[in-house]
Amino acid sequence: MTSLPPCSNPVCEIEETGRCRLHGTQYAACKYLKGKTDVQAIPEQAAHTRLPWTGRALTPISLPLIAGRRRPHLVAVIGLPGSGKTSFLISLFMRVRRHDLTPYTFAGSLTLAGWSLLTRYADWTPGVTQHFPPRTSGAQREPGFLHLAFRDQGDQLIDVALADAPGEWFDAWILKDPADTTLNHPPGWLVTNATTVLFFVNTFGLYDEFDANVVVDQTITLADRVAASRPAHVQVIYAQTDRIPEEPNDHLNAVLHHLERVFPGHVAFRTSSVWHGQRGSGVLEALQAALTHTSAPSVRRAEAHTRTLAGWLRGTA
Repeated sequence: MTSLPPCSNPVCEIEETGRCRLHGTQYAACKYLKGKTDVQAIPEQAAHTRLPWTGRALTPISLPLIAGRRRPHLVAVIGLPGSGKTSFLISLFMRVRRHDLTPYTFAGSLTLAGWSLLTRYADWTPGVTQHFPPRTSGAQREPGFLHLAFRDQGDQLIDVALADAPGEWFDAWILKDPADTTLNHPPGWLVTNATTVLFFVNTFGLYDEFDANVVVDQTITLADRVAASRPAHVQVIYAQTDRIPEEPNDHLNAVLHHLERVFPGHVAFRTSSVWHGQRGSGVLEALQAALTHTSAPSVRRAEAHTRTLAGWLRGTA
């Protein structure tokens, strides 16, 4: 099969899907493709032998793949670096594939390769040195969406897309103008259009002797940014609670009180890992609550670079 041309558009997926992001298989029409004359004669049959997705995390342009049945749940995973977002996602998938999410049952995923890249760090292999999973890189230009499908008691399929963006995005968000659009999909736009926001608190950092005050200030500022984007539904995740004392300190109390004010009536979950033979808690419960909350926000004004995702959310893409 004729090789595909390199593309200078940093968000194009032609090497993975076989389709130009702007012009499909009409390669000659794209200004970003190099050496277009060499591929104008690629047979249509060869172009259609590629799958429309890679198995890794979905991108905004491939999200319509899961919107054919009904509008999916879009869950925005929000938090500063080190707040436990990646560990939460790893725990979630490992639990979902082994335990029922009553009253829902696991029905598959279009991003199994993406989930595998995360969970391989949690699977023990004899003779292989284990490492903690790397944090989501801040170098990526747009968020990845990890997909899960469930069946409810009425045998209806429910799709969930978990938006996983680097913590550095949110670190920068609290320092810049909230309306900054240098990213392809700004964090504020994700928050505004999510059916549920999972707001992560770096609980362990609030007990750090040297950095606790900084963690408090950054968490409060990020919460204000999220609240200003008018999220439809917020759940606060206090991660790594098995690593802190049972009694809250002044720093944790300050964050608790502020979140109660900016997210009135929110549901909170404390997540913990396996400890002394007890199974971890809080992860499946958080997803159950997100699925139970069925209200969905109307899609608000999107910038030009987010129109594809806006169309998907409206069900018109």
